[in-house]
Amino acid sequence: MKDGVSATRASPRGSSAWLFVILSVLGISAMQAAHSFFPGDLPVARLGRLVCLAGGACLLIAGSRWLLRRDGLTADRLGLGVKAEHGRAFLFGASLAILHIAFLLAILYVAAPFEIVEGTKTFADVALASMDYFAGNLVEELLARGYLLIVLAHWLGTTRAIWMLAVPFGLFHFPGLDLVALIKMMLTTGAMHFVYSYSFLATRSLWAAVAAHAVGNTLLHAVIGVDKPGALALHFRQSFPESLDLPFVVFFGASAVFALWMSRWSATRRGAAWMAA
Repeated sequence: MKDGVSATRASPRGSSAWLFVILSVLGISAMQAAHSFFPGDLPVARLGRLVCLAGGACLLIAGSRWLLRRDGLTADRLGLGVKAEHGRAFLFGASLAILHIAFLLAILYVAAPFEIVEGTKTFADVALASMDYFAGNLVEELLARGYLLIVLAHWLGTTRAIWMLAVPFGLFHFPGLDLVALIKMMLTTGAMHFVYSYSFLATRSLWAAVAAHAVGNTLLHAVIGVDKPGALALHFRQSFPESLDLPFVVFFGASAVFALWMSRWSATRRGAAWMAA
């Protein structure tokens, strides 16, 4: 994807980037506090997590808007306002997540046929989990694909900026993993980083990336229950070799193809030029 960068584009200050690093530390601290001090599924724990995450998100939004103005860019560059166009962007991201998960399941079914059976989570469990994912993923999007992506796009071009941020986004999910698991996590989260980034570019609203992220996580982890009990469960008709991590292969491969497809959209290409202008 080539960038059509304007010759008269703004030039964000280096000091603003360092100020955003401080904001990021505070945002990450809010996420850590949410999960360290309020673990579990009790109502008080869920409320505590939401308060911490909402506080971190509000701080990042306000700080990012201030930094954008400081750099001579419009404060609404993130596309996080309450407007009809941003609502459409959110619905677009949610629809994209549903399409992506359906694509994953279709490929997985071809590779290893399965039956979908009832799981242990209730509708209420899924609804509560979706709130956790929305709050947490909003913070993640502000950190990995918000102000920092805009700044790097101005300095390096949009394509280079997206590639550069794929690494820290993958490392953000590192704690507690061995080397092999880390490599797999870097590949899968890297592929999804491009999906979320292209959602932002295609709609020029970070709400699209937030919706794609949160709805996708809710479907994968709360509805289907890929790595934990969900409202549904997949029962494979036959086992596959232990040496082959089929879910990883399918998830990474399908997500990479999905991201490549999105990169070809004309709206994504126009969004890349807009991001760096």
